[in-house]
Amino acid sequence: MNTKADDPRGEGRPLTFLLTGGRAPVTLELARLLAGTGAGHRVFIAESLERHLCRVSRAVAGSFVVPPPRENVEAYVEALTGIVRKYDVDMLIPTCEEVMYVSQGAEALSEYCTVFADSFAKLKRLHSKWAFIRRAEELGFRVPATRLIASADEWLAAAEHAPAPDGLVLKPVFSRFAAKVVVIEPKKAGERPWCGAAPEVTAACPWIAQQYISGRQLCTYTIVHDGTVVAHTAYEARYTAGRGACIQFQPLEHPVAAEWVNRFVRLERFTGQIAFDFIETTDGTLYPLECNPRATSGLHLLRDTPGVDLAFAAPDKLGGKMLVAAAEAKAMVAPAMLLYGMRGVRSWSGWKAWVQAFASSRDVVFHQSDWRPAIEQLRLLRLLHGIGKQRKITLMEASTYDIEWNGEQR
Repeated sequence: MNTKADDPRGEGRPLTFLLTGGRAPVTLELARLLAGTGAGHRVFIAESLERHLCRVSRAVAGSFVVPPPRENVEAYVEALTGIVRKYDVDMLIPTCEEVMYVSQGAEALSEYCTVFADSFAKLKRLHSKWAFIRRAEELGFRVPATRLIASADEWLAAAEHAPAPDGLVLKPVFSRFAAKVVVIEPKKAGERPWCGAAPEVTAACPWIAQQYISGRQLCTYTIVHDGTVVAHTAYEARYTAGRGACIQFQPLEHPVAAEWVNRFVRLERFTGQIAFDFIETTDGTLYPLECNPRATSGLHLLRDTPGVDLAFAAPDKLGGKMLVAAAEAKAMVAPAMLLYGMRGVRSWSGWKAWVQAFASSRDVVFHQSDWRPAIEQLRLLRLLHGIGKQRKITLMEASTYDIEWNGEQR
């Protein structure tokens, strides 16, 4: 974590936070958590989209439009620095993939505030689906068999000769929401597993070919200071938008996953928000699939957990206690549950489970005392639809187009 010399933490006074990534429901959640605590913290938002969820939230004291970091990281950092100085911000917390750009400007920003993010070099290693697996293996963790693919010919060779009966997963080294993932499930010997064309794969835009492992998908979200976990949640990816993002969240007590995360972040001496996707086999073995060194939807499960503001700004005041989600802390992205959640229902028991999950989960955007973001959500979708149409990309791709980092060199 990058801190300014005059560290404000521990003074017992309300703090001023600047959050980036105001388009994301998880950023709205964090803003509400920080502003809603008894400490009465003040929250500002910096966002490169004109329309976003946090813009109209009662939890936000002010919202600022900043340059898209993917287009001009120097201008982006300069704009953040201006906000930090003008409003005497104590802590800057990146939430989405713009953390990759914030970290590049952390040295300049940390002269004026605490930047809750690790170094760019470390984030780059964890954000890469190839480098992360290599790092986990280097640290002694069991990982899926994974190899790097740097050309379309290599991609086709891997796809057309996917091992039977294991199967194969192919995905870009830098991607999100399971975008472009190709899953070649186990086939019988003699069957040809792939008959299509190869996507664009180059040395500059590589993919990985990863062993297909059957099991249930688990996700974790953790807040860490210098390798010490101060808050942690785990949940099963039961309902998803296609193969992508989880859309319903129910806390899962999973000691094995908690210990895996604790060991990894301790060895990495990590600071910031970090999330992992795992596959758990029938014998209980955990295989890491990828790492997201940023906020993810697991934060929604901490809404009713006191002390989340301390987990970010003053972990020493937690007295060594690790914050966890309450057992009843269920949440969902309601529109996505209606649009995608029912698609996988194939039985009466599955239908009953979906109804129970929907009925028992709160929507992560709508709140009766802060309802305007739910309306803004429609305007945001319209804006993203326009961006997607203009750039000929999907709605999901449009949602991160201007903040994502895909391995570009400065």
